[in-house]
Amino acid sequence: MIAGFDLGVNLGYAVCNDHAEIVVAGKIKLPSKHTHEFERYAPFVDLLYSIHEIHGISHMAIEQLIGGPNMGGATAKIFWSLRTIFLQFAYKEVIHTEEVHVATLKKFSTGNGKLTNRSKEEMFNAAVKHFLPLEGMEGKVDDIADAIHVARWYATRINDL
Repeated sequence: MIAGFDLGVNLGYAVCNDHAEIVVAGKIKLPSKHTHEFERYAPFVDLLYSIHEIHGISHMAIEQLIGGPNMGGATAKIFWSLRTIFLQFAYKEVIHTEEVHVATLKKFSTGNGKLTNRSKEEMFNAAVKHFLPLEGMEGKVDDIADAIHVARWYATRINDL
């Protein structure tokens, strides 16, 4: 099983099988920045252990942060903290990892790698084709859509689909 993540305060996740069929997808919202850092990231650690225990994850991928390691600010700090947790978990559990560039992910999911004002909408529409329950979910679901594409991208990459 392959897990894909869109790292951030609204953290999207998806798990697919070797045929790139989504079996579960959702999101968690990390606690506010006013909580202790260990408490803030604990829900992600819990999620990693839970999906690994339930689904037997062998591969995990994340969407890269635009701007790279030199990007500053709160968003970058959260991303790099979550990425570190992701990599430590994968190392401990012997899970293969990969990172995918945003433009590569968009090209994979929509056929067009150009990032535009409509990118979120295009990514959502493409994700619904592979995980119909996404259409009925309430609130901000673009993080879930991105995670679906990350998981499917990695599945097709490792299984040559």
